[in-house]
Amino acid sequence: MRKVLFMADENIRETTYKPPAISIIVPVYNAELFLERCLGSLLGQTLKDIEIICIDDKSSDGSLKILRKYEKKDSRVKVVVQEKNSGVAVARNTGLAVAAGEYIGFVDSDDFVVLDFYEKLYDRATSTDADIVKGEARVVDYGGKEAPFGPSFADIKKNRANFVYTFWSAIYRHDFLTKNKLDFPVGVIVAQDTVFLAKAVILASKIELVEDVYYCYVRQASSLDSDALSVEKLKSNVESNGIIVDFINNEAVDDKDAYNIVFIERLKYQFRSQYKRSRTFEGCLIAIRGAIELYEKCKYKDSLDKKLGENQVRFLSEGNEVALFADLLERSNKVICLKLFNCIPLLKIIHRYDTIEMILFRWIPLLRIEKRYEGNYYYLFFCLPVMKKETKK
Repeated sequence: MRKVLFMADENIRETTYKPPAISIIVPVYNAELFLERCLGSLLGQTLKDIEIICIDDKSSDGSLKILRKYEKKDSRVKVVVQEKNSGVAVARNTGLAVAAGEYIGFVDSDDFVVLDFYEKLYDRATSTDADIVKGEARVVDYGGKEAPFGPSFADIKKNRANFVYTFWSAIYRHDFLTKNKLDFPVGVIVAQDTVFLAKAVILASKIELVEDVYYCYVRQASSLDSDALSVEKLKSNVESNGIIVDFINNEAVDDKDAYNIVFIERLKYQFRSQYKRSRTFEGCLIAIRGAIELYEKCKYKDSLDKKLGENQVRFLSEGNEVALFADLLERSNKVICLKLFNCIPLLKIIHRYDTIEMILFRWIPLLRIEKRYEGNYYYLFFCLPVMKKETKK
């Protein structure tokens, strides 16, 4: 409760202002296809004491028109329009600056939440005085199929540092965010939410988990989290990983296990996601150099031997980019062998980061497909080009 002074007829009277229970921040950019479903799930929440802060990041479609319609329909919807397209980090920070709620929630404009999501999280928050209260998450794929998503509650109960992503599946005490100056790093186009979450999880005094209530993350092919990552996104991921490791180094994390969980997750992310999701040699090199930079910052290098391969630790310590590239290339190859009568090798398919090879009887090269910036090249017997698909600029 906040005390507010009002002046009327030259008399000062004191009254109290009760902020909304939760401020829900929704960054919006060209989301007209999904926005009404998102807003419908928020306005239908069983917890009515909420405000919905929609930040239009200079959309060029009909998103702002939809937002204005909902703003007129329900006073809990508040629309803020950015003067220029500034990215999701700036949009979320703008929402934080104007939010009045006791707790803060975040929803992406193409996602939605079940109708009792915020009531159950807020009830737990008020009964336990927690800084962070997390629900569960589901991923909804392109065909509408749903599946569990994010770190398991069992792992988070073992160590809170396992809460490494799905930041929007939780609510955060507003005063806790303000006190620790937690926001989203501007200029980091990918994984800025991971930076926010890592800091919040490390600094929180208490984190509560609520089962059987869901945030629904809708996976879009065109989202920032698409399967193939551009050079720009790869560089941004390297930057965000560096920010997180610098934070845990400077924050003097007392729990060595928590430190190792956060660090190793960032390092594995470089290998598992960044390298594998690159489609170019330049992108792979960015991911490898990023991993070497992280390794150099690690406080507890002795803990890595159990989590990474022996060769990888040696190559990282040597800063050997060539050896790491060869090691990761071998690990990332996908090989499918088709056998006749389960014994006679007929066809071997090898899928590398930028090529697909088909080999007949294990030694006759049949087809090779190479993916490049300037187009897709198809070769027969590795020497005769039979097709080239130009990439239009």
